[in-house]
Amino acid sequence: MDGKAREDAAIKSRDQLIILGLKLENDSNVGETLRQLNQLLGQQDASWIRERLDDITDNYHRLADFYLQGYEDPQRQQFYKLLSAQLDGIIRDLILEDLKVEYPYLKYLNPQRQIPSVDDMRQQLESYVTDMAMASLSALNGSNDNLTDIHKRHANNLRSYFNLTVASPQWRHEYAVSFEKLLLSPAIDSADAQLMVSAITLACLLVADAEKILTLIHVFQKSQDERVKQRAFVGWVFALSNGRYQLYDSVRQAVKEVLSDNSVKSALLDMQIQMVYCHYAERDNDELRKNIMPNIIKSQDWQMMNMESTSSDESSLEEILHPDEADKRMESLEKSINKMNDMRKQGMDIYFGGFSQMKRFAFFNQLYNWLIPYTPTHPDLGILPEELRNSGFLDKLFKEGPFCDSDKYSFSIALSSVYQRLPPEVRKVLLSGEVSLNMSGENEEPWRHSAYIRRMYLQDLYRFFKLCDQRHPFFNAFGYAHPIMFFTKDMISSEMRQQLPALISFLLKKKLWDSLQSVVECFATSHEKEPDCQGDEVAKSLKLASAALCMHNSDFVSAADYLKELSKMEPDNESLLRQYSLAVFKSGHFENASEIYKTLTQRYPQKMSYALGLAISLIYCGKADEAVSVLYKLDYEHPEDTEVQRTLAWGLLWVDRTEEAQKLYKSLCSSKEALPDDSLNAAYCYWFQGQRKQAREMLRKYIGLSKLEKDESAASFLLKKFHNDRDIFLHYGIDDTAQKVMADID
Repeated sequence: MDGKAREDAAIKSRDQLIILGLKLENDSNVGETLRQLNQLLGQQDASWIRERLDDITDNYHRLADFYLQGYEDPQRQQFYKLLSAQLDGIIRDLILEDLKVEYPYLKYLNPQRQIPSVDDMRQQLESYVTDMAMASLSALNGSNDNLTDIHKRHANNLRSYFNLTVASPQWRHEYAVSFEKLLLSPAIDSADAQLMVSAITLACLLVADAEKILTLIHVFQKSQDERVKQRAFVGWVFALSNGRYQLYDSVRQAVKEVLSDNSVKSALLDMQIQMVYCHYAERDNDELRKNIMPNIIKSQDWQMMNMESTSSDESSLEEILHPDEADKRMESLEKSINKMNDMRKQGMDIYFGGFSQMKRFAFFNQLYNWLIPYTPTHPDLGILPEELRNSGFLDKLFKEGPFCDSDKYSFSIALSSVYQRLPPEVRKVLLSGEVSLNMSGENEEPWRHSAYIRRMYLQDLYRFFKLCDQRHPFFNAFGYAHPIMFFTKDMISSEMRQQLPALISFLLKKKLWDSLQSVVECFATSHEKEPDCQGDEVAKSLKLASAALCMHNSDFVSAADYLKELSKMEPDNESLLRQYSLAVFKSGHFENASEIYKTLTQRYPQKMSYALGLAISLIYCGKADEAVSVLYKLDYEHPEDTEVQRTLAWGLLWVDRTEEAQKLYKSLCSSKEALPDDSLNAAYCYWFQGQRKQAREMLRKYIGLSKLEKDESAASFLLKKFHNDRDIFLHYGIDDTAQKVMADID
């Protein structure tokens, strides 16, 4: 069997195993699963798994025989579930083996289904800390050679442990307990613990493992090191997104316990929002590249030119001709910089675009280098000039730079490649350590905060899942078409209802409709089952989200129903009443819409938009005369408002005062605030007065102002517009044939 055939067979086998695992989870039928699994394995060389499979088979037969002989065992159900979990573990290990065939580099990571020895790891990692302490003392006496050797040896060991863990088979409980103790040990370096937590996370994103996720949860709960703690936090949440853990009561109980802490729930909400920002990093960087950075660069170029022009005693010609230009450009520059800082403070990944091109360095050929905490002593940074490696600048970069660890490595490598070509004065400033990399503009130290640590780590992971060539077999917890809402996962959703309003508000603000839909679908049904929930904030938020989704999908009738309920809950909420009026109007219930707008105008007489809404509603429910009266009053109060004039002109058409409407449209067409539709409606005025040639010319002008779809004819475009205004044509008795003739302007 050639390589392609083996890969195809592995993919087919993996798909069958996944289906088998799902069936086991749904009906927990051990006997049937055993038969199907043995059939699936067939003639395969599965000797490595046979012993475990035979043990489960023997235990299952003992359970069955015991029951058939009439004995009652109070532990039977629990034991049966244990067998189901053990069988599920075998299925997952078989999936892992198929993945190694499909992705050969996984076999390179762990070629012999090894589980790294915890004792060996502990010995090596603790020895590294001791050796570094001794070598540092020697370095004080001028000897640094030993430090380099220690770093290299340690890096090789760490890479081996990382790789073996990532591609390790299912863990036993005893092994997981030992690994947990290792990660919590104060005798190992924090960076080592952080990296191994990331290894466990990737392992869970390769193939779900109950003991691995439990290890992550326990490390999160117990660790005193905030960086280790936050990596573990992200790890178990990601693992839940990839996992099937219904057969594992221990996982369900652990998640329930950890989510009983309100501070964890708040952190989970923050993490969900941060994942959304990561997911849209490319879109946000497009905004920076197209709309913000050009303005900053333009302003900086102007400043340089201005400095050159003012270096002489003569006044700049630019200053004489445009005395306010300097202030305008400075104001524009400040706005751009402030917008960029606001984006960063919100959590947007504004550095992704700039650093994404730096992930092709050979440094990132090693899987573990994508997630290893930054240190200037990393052996793979050997090209770094010694003076730069030991400088205060890189120390600050390591400690407080506004970049994730992956970007710090990219920055260091890029800097080292140009360092010798920098002017001496620039190198002197860098070596002095006086350069501040804290771009927050604040006095606080954000790198010490758990939310900041978590954000930087999420950005590291996002770069891995977006840019790493070895990312493909791992489950992408950030999602593809739209961000994954881990809030909707079974074990999380039941504990996170009170955080829903904040999440829904965020998703509505960002107009993330797909994500909002998944949240509503998950929580709406389950929330209705909760007692006394109809009047709380969660219920209101779900109804508001449902209404917004209906509006987005043009289901205005359903949207109006939701908003009507909400308006009853909060009768004094102006925003709800405004949205309700819009939904009713768009659903075609103009009479009802006019009544709601009347209420709004009475409550908020200073807001002209409500009076305009009232007028338009009156027009479409056959009360154009009443609408025109409202509009004349508005025009008197706001004589310069083009929107009032535009609406009044439309109302006049409905009361057959076409000449007055024509005068208004002529004025609108010549104004600075003219819209293409003003020309269309002006054409209607000519047309309805029988001036068809003038109408035809105005329609040509309208076409010239409009954006047609590719390969769309003018006639087709106009007929769509006529269809939208079919009621006014019916009012003036203009039939379809006349419309087709008039639209034929080509």
